[in-house]
Amino acid sequence: MCCFLFSPQESSSRTLPEADAATVRKGNATCFGTLRTVPIAATGKAKKASTQMPKDLRRSAPKAIGVRHDFALFAMPKAWSAILLSLVVGFTSFSSGPLSADSPSEIRLLKKQFASGELIGVTEQDELSWKHPNFTAPFAFPLESVTSVTFAAPAEAITAEGQFGLYLQDGSLLYGDLTALNEDLIGLRTTAFGELQLKRQQVQRIFRWRSGEDCLYVGPGSASQWKQTADSVWQQSGNGLITEIPGSQLSKDISLPDRAIIEIKIGWQQAANFRLLLGSDPTADAEDKEGIQNQQAQLQRAQGINTRQQLPKPSQAFAIEAWDGDLVLLRELDKTADIMQLDTMAQKNGYLQLSILLDQTSGRIMVQNMDGKVLGDMTLTGKDVKPQTGLLFKVMRGTTRLDSLVIREGKEGMFTSANRKSATVWTENQEAFEGTLQSLTDEGKSLVFDVAGESKTIAAADVLQVILNRPQTTVPNADATQHRIALSTHSGMRILGKVQSVEKGQLTLLSENAATPVQVDFDSIRDFTPVSTGEQAANWIDKVDTTDLLSDILSSKPASLSSRKPTDKPENANQPAGKSKPGRIGAFRSAGTELRGRLEDGQASEQESCFVFAPVLANNAVAFKPKADGQIVYRESPPSSPPTTTSNRNAAIQMRVAMQRVVVNGVVQMQRVNANANAQKPRSFSSPTLHLRSGDTVECEILSINEDETSIRYKGDLKAILPNDQIRAIELMAVQTNTIEPEKQERLLTVPRMRRDNPPTHLLVSTDGDYLRGRLTYMDDRMVRIETRLEEREIDRKYIAQIIWLHADEIRDFSADEKEDEESDQEADDSEKETSPEAIVEIPKYADLAGQVQAIRADNSRLSFAATSVKNGVIAGINPYLGECTQEIKSVDRLLFGKSIQQDDASLPFAEWRLQHAPDPLVFRAGAGGGMDGQGSPLVGQPAPDFELKLLGGENYRLSEHKGQVIVLDFWASWCGPCMQAMPGLDAMVEEFNHPNLQLIAVNLQESEERIRQALERLKIDPIVAMDETGDIAQRYEATAIPQTVVITPDGKVSHLFVGGGARTLEQLRSAISEALN
Repeated sequence: MCCFLFSPQESSSRTLPEADAATVRKGNATCFGTLRTVPIAATGKAKKASTQMPKDLRRSAPKAIGVRHDFALFAMPKAWSAILLSLVVGFTSFSSGPLSADSPSEIRLLKKQFASGELIGVTEQDELSWKHPNFTAPFAFPLESVTSVTFAAPAEAITAEGQFGLYLQDGSLLYGDLTALNEDLIGLRTTAFGELQLKRQQVQRIFRWRSGEDCLYVGPGSASQWKQTADSVWQQSGNGLITEIPGSQLSKDISLPDRAIIEIKIGWQQAANFRLLLGSDPTADAEDKEGIQNQQAQLQRAQGINTRQQLPKPSQAFAIEAWDGDLVLLRELDKTADIMQLDTMAQKNGYLQLSILLDQTSGRIMVQNMDGKVLGDMTLTGKDVKPQTGLLFKVMRGTTRLDSLVIREGKEGMFTSANRKSATVWTENQEAFEGTLQSLTDEGKSLVFDVAGESKTIAAADVLQVILNRPQTTVPNADATQHRIALSTHSGMRILGKVQSVEKGQLTLLSENAATPVQVDFDSIRDFTPVSTGEQAANWIDKVDTTDLLSDILSSKPASLSSRKPTDKPENANQPAGKSKPGRIGAFRSAGTELRGRLEDGQASEQESCFVFAPVLANNAVAFKPKADGQIVYRESPPSSPPTTTSNRNAAIQMRVAMQRVVVNGVVQMQRVNANANAQKPRSFSSPTLHLRSGDTVECEILSINEDETSIRYKGDLKAILPNDQIRAIELMAVQTNTIEPEKQERLLTVPRMRRDNPPTHLLVSTDGDYLRGRLTYMDDRMVRIETRLEEREIDRKYIAQIIWLHADEIRDFSADEKEDEESDQEADDSEKETSPEAIVEIPKYADLAGQVQAIRADNSRLSFAATSVKNGVIAGINPYLGECTQEIKSVDRLLFGKSIQQDDASLPFAEWRLQHAPDPLVFRAGAGGGMDGQGSPLVGQPAPDFELKLLGGENYRLSEHKGQVIVLDFWASWCGPCMQAMPGLDAMVEEFNHPNLQLIAVNLQESEERIRQALERLKIDPIVAMDETGDIAQRYEATAIPQTVVITPDGKVSHLFVGGGARTLEQLRSAISEALN
């Protein structure tokens, strides 16, 4: 093996006599310099290869040679046959994220398919029987189609118990107590697997574990315990963390001691490409800052700018990196750097286990594989280099998993004992010798070794490591690994074997490592994954029909596998025997599930639905349960077009707000929150269409409407009568205007307080885009009759484009329950009503959705019905209002089942047209704001918002008509206790001024005239009362808490705004009025 050192032209290395001129190119980048070779010692450590190069060239070099490091040094093999593969490589399990709370386990399959459910058993054909909660019987997934099976994680992390850990030749890892030992077998008592009799020749080494007591850190633990960059996405997978997002990074202060022993296990799919920093700065993400500054510096250099002083400081941590098929150790300091190749990485799924000895004080690091072989030994230190306590792990690309991380305190002399190549035994006092483990004594508390023909007894607690067998260098053939799995436990153990049986929550393995079958409970299993070669998986996947699920054509191929057995299908009266019929491939999606497959012929019964699903990766087809939930996606919905009046005014939805009660410093405030942010696909008008609340759309002729029913004609001459409480909207003709202002839509959907007992029920949209809100009582082919503001009007039908139903059971109520005068009741209500709008809004309750299916077509039109049969690609069923109906699968984008129909409600046309109660201003707590000077509102100093309101006496009042006067606006309500307490004092104070240019206007919020008069009679006052029936004026004056009093100067500007009452507020108000009058 040799190393090639490339020295850029300004480097101090350019004067070496053996150097030859060289040019290194990568992409469009070119770097000129010299190239020389440096031998690597037998231990794998390069002879001193540090470079004293300028920072700017050291930074530019990696771009030139295609290596991401900050100096131009790379390694290549000189004689590959001289290097033995020392890394333990095998398959490990991966999961895209935590399991669904409703499902105990998850199976992951090829082609990124997965399903929640339960492992039921295993067949003689090595098929896993997997029971999904939405199906009547288990699916039979061939083991070759499975990438992993993951079980639910425990509430707390589990540490394996036992005095020792055992690494086996096939990569298995076990923890427990030694119970017996002879020439052939080793007895091990474990918590997960019970008592094991292990074949001695399969055990590679024994090491001290002591139930993890020696460990300073055991992880990685939860992703939330790590610091992550903004673009990082890490998810829990068993006891490990996994990501498939390039650039995802984890960093943490793990209190890394100056001397440390680090054991780490990293898994990957396809190719390994990661960076591990040991001894990183825990206070900052040096990795990210360095990368960003490097890019900036390279750009500036390209522009001719001198960046020598702008370059970031190196991280100084030791780095272990995997890239381009190599495992590399490196360190870079301010003026020097070193790099060496540790080993090669196999180009297939695998995992890497390393033992690392680190002494930051002396600047030394030694990397070993788990059988004790030294892969690299580096010493590099510099001035002012201080030990750091952090660790950073970054993934450059590919699905990568940080599987385990264990840190122990290192000791003086650890490098010496580790470097004794002939040693097979290491002890607590750093003694290392060559010996053979013979037997156990004192009930396993002591180990007896044969050392040069003499027996030597050592206390088990003092034994650090024993090498029993050197690692096997031969790769097992495909037959030896076929149908084996690698099973991992929650406590971190791992064992390989063939599944013998699965029953009653227990799995039995036949392992080459054990003399007897190994049994393990599901509760102990973290996951397992099949162990097979990449060639085996490739050969098997060729048997599978991988027709693109997004294709919009029917497949002409037989469904799924040639090995599918019709006899494995569930009994179904209309399920013919023989090969699967052709069908369109779709993706079944439900909680924690995505499976691609086809629907086969089926007939509904009490036990199963007519939908029989055949996954392309399964050997059988299974019927849905009658109450199954989920959807089958045949084609993804295209991106939404610009919003329209007909089907969703997105801007209006985003702008609409609800009111949420929040108490801040004793003052009840209002928060504005989005009430609905769901976008939906617009539907262009083609013909008169009826929209049901279930989402169904029916092109039809509207014959008549009364207060209870709507009569229609559809499909030529079929008539139907539909109850109005099931109708969402009717489109009669196109609307000329396509948009509506968000403020206008909000006003149309707001129910004033005085109309809560009698809200509007319909919204008529004219052909030119005008809106009329009221109660529709009748419609025929000639006219529409609507009741609005207690008046009944008739409108020619030809002017009506749309009729939208405003259902009372959908009204969003963000207001408080009405309280009378009791301030204490109001305060209690304030604290109890801190509820988010999402919790308040109720989804409409439709008919029972069990057994229902909804077909969504390309134009977003929908049809819901109770499906009775599937035959030759056609679904037949019954709609409760339209009668018998059919739907061809080839023209469907999505099929929704059960509750998924209701969950998709927010994306329906007209779904955003739902009433909401006008928010009640909150009662200001008496005395809470007495110290305010009336100058805190942003309205102060601004022109007072103009308005026109109806007065209690019947005439109208317009603010702008009273310029030249001082106007005092008092926002109040009879149900507001503090308002009722403050009003008499305010009325008396204004009377005391007795000024012709001073006027008090009591603005009442959304109450009836009768209620207002009763309140004034009780208070024995008679102010001018303006009625804000909709609450719009209160909103303009930001009256989010009452009582609120606004002083407006003669020039029409707001001079003061007070919230609350009390004697102090009244005196401040008196001063403000005096100032305004003067």
